[in-house]
Amino acid sequence: MGKLSLRPNRAARERARTIPSSSNTQTPSQISGLGKFLRSRFAQLGIIAAIGGAGYAVVSSQSAPVSNSISTSETSESLPRPLPDQTLSTYQPSLEEDVALTDNIIQRAFEGSNHLKQILAPKLSEIDQELAQKLYETFQLMDINAKNPNNNFARIQMDMKNGRGEFSNASMNYFMFHALPPALAGTAANYNISNRTVEVSPEFDPFNLLDIIIFHHELRHVMQDTALRSSLSTREDFDRYMAFFTLHSENDPQKVLVFNEASAYMYEIETLNVLLDGELKTSILNGNPLSLEYIRGKLHARERQIDTIQLLVAFATSYYTSGSTYRGLTPSFLDTIVATYRRQAGKFDFYETGDFRNPKKWSR
Repeated sequence: MGKLSLRPNRAARERARTIPSSSNTQTPSQISGLGKFLRSRFAQLGIIAAIGGAGYAVVSSQSAPVSNSISTSETSESLPRPLPDQTLSTYQPSLEEDVALTDNIIQRAFEGSNHLKQILAPKLSEIDQELAQKLYETFQLMDINAKNPNNNFARIQMDMKNGRGEFSNASMNYFMFHALPPALAGTAANYNISNRTVEVSPEFDPFNLLDIIIFHHELRHVMQDTALRSSLSTREDFDRYMAFFTLHSENDPQKVLVFNEASAYMYEIETLNVLLDGELKTSILNGNPLSLEYIRGKLHARERQIDTIQLLVAFATSYYTSGSTYRGLTPSFLDTIVATYRRQAGKFDFYETGDFRNPKKWSR
């Protein structure tokens, strides 16, 4: 039986981003971290906002390096379906099926990322070029990972089961993909720190722009994780890092890195605004927000994703009206993120920076 040198622990799934700090604002260029919130369907709980799950993050002085643009050309295939007598909530694919499903997910993730890049490219030339460069970073990360021969986590699991030796990635920028369990099909994507795996829904649609920008939100977490891991100098640091973000039981509170999570949403909001040709920001500042159905149509999102769009518009309203920008996030916007998460089902511990060596709880 082989073993993963990444030593995956029992960490909950995550999402993340980056953020800065000045006297009364937080700015993305100064803090990099990881953290994640599962976007799930909470209809059965009567909860409107489509978020929940676990957040994790750590401080780093810079974002993960991204370069080496390479061409990726992927085509999607029809998604494998469970047998007629199996439901999404109970169907569990075999390891071989999981490998095939994850291969399909990888193809669609690259196709979706390329689709978003083609749409954004002409629009990015018309906005602030510093922001445009930051929005382009996750596409560069995808280009780098196109060279990764070990990007299917299910295949790595199968190889280890069959006696393959120790596994490690050749580049610190590499990450893996894995298909989310069918029962979590309503979750577009999350990032799992413990095994550097972006988990993607079997429902992921490469032409659904909401699915794609959520996926790119998770890529921010990959970059932050890379930056943090590159700063770890000892095995003890690595073990403490993994332990900090590990949930040991269902009763453990999930860690939320406020600056990172808010920064992640900042990139999502700015991307959404570019896709809508600036209408999102203008309509909010004019006091006449766009209709949720109008946004859903523009994004080619599924009907049941209207709650996720509502959440993004609520965050965008706080972001723009508070005076936040990609250069600095206001306390008011950060408070909105925390207050929204506190209203969700689950136990959370909020941290300012997520520095696992000296974690500082969110004090407001």
